[in-house]
This record gives sequence, C-alpha cells and structure tokens, in this order.
Amino acid sequence: MALYRVRWEIDMDAKTAREAAKQALATQRDIRSIATIFDVRQGDGKWRRVDLQPKHASPESPAQSQQDRSCAVRITDRLENRMELIKEACGGQEKREELLSLVFDCDRSWVYKVVLSTGGPADGFRLFVNPKERIITRAFYWFRDGFDGAEVEVFGEDFEMVCGAFGWVAEMAD
Repeated sequence: MALYRVRWEIDMDAKTAREAAKQALATQRDIRSIATIFDVRQGDGKWRRVDLQPKHASPESPAQSQQDRSCAVRITDRLENRMELIKEACGGQEKREELLSLVFDCDRSWVYKVVLSTGGPADGFRLFVNPKERIITRAFYWFRDGFDGAEVEVFGEDFEMVCGAFGWVAEMAD
C-alpha cells in the first residue's frame, strides 16, 4: 500500500469560510454533481489527474445545491444510480461483494430496512418479506436528506434485480 496526496478544489461564493466549506461538501455529495476530478500525487512525486465521474452520470445536467432540490425531486436520479450499481453487482461474486460493502446497516424485522448510506444524504431499501415462503414481496427505495425525504416502490425489472441482490434478507426471516 502506498501513500498518496489527494486534492480537490472548487471556488465558492459565500459569506464565511464555514459556509463555503459547507457548499463545497454539498457539491461533492450531490449525486448529480460533476465535481469528481481529483489531483493525486503518486509516490514518485508526479501529479496525476483522476476523474471519478460514473459512466451513468449526466454531465449535461447542471449540478444544483442540495438545498435547492427536495428529496422528492432527487429520488428518481438517486434510485437510478443505485439500480445501476445493483445491476453491475449481479455480474458475479466480486461485484456482489462490492455491493455488500455499500450496505451500511440492515435492520431485521418483518420489514427489512437495508441502509446503503447515512448522513446527508441517506438512502436504502425497505423490503417486505413473506417469512413462510422466505421471499421478498415488495420493495421500496427511500431517500432522506436532513428533514426531507421521499420513498418510491420498486417494480418490474428493478424489483427483480433488488430481489436478486438482497435475496439473502428473505433467508433471515423466522
């Protein structure tokens, strides 16, 4: 393992340094943000520019501050992003392990809550399981940010992918 120096810069108009830092953090965390370019100094002292923009991001969509967009507006894009990750995870054991590493928490009850991230924003799935048949019967994707939140039911192919990715939850049913 090597030590790297990683830099990310952005210019922000703000009243205070703290406000500027908060705006920069919100920009980094905004799923639609294209602020994904980092300068990385390698062990040999050379700097390399690394762009981490996911292939499914849409750079033509202007990034907006999280405060300007409610979760109800953002949830569709966030679910699309998560479904892309789940779809990739269905490609084999290595990808499945990568997906499982994203699971922050999983509460066990008649309704299983799979938490993918916490903080600002937080998201995950609520999975309804028939404990006798040990199958997921319904899935809801939820998205929370501060005191705002939204939830949508997952249907069709997306539902099948969620069942395939998180079927292990149904096996935990008593």
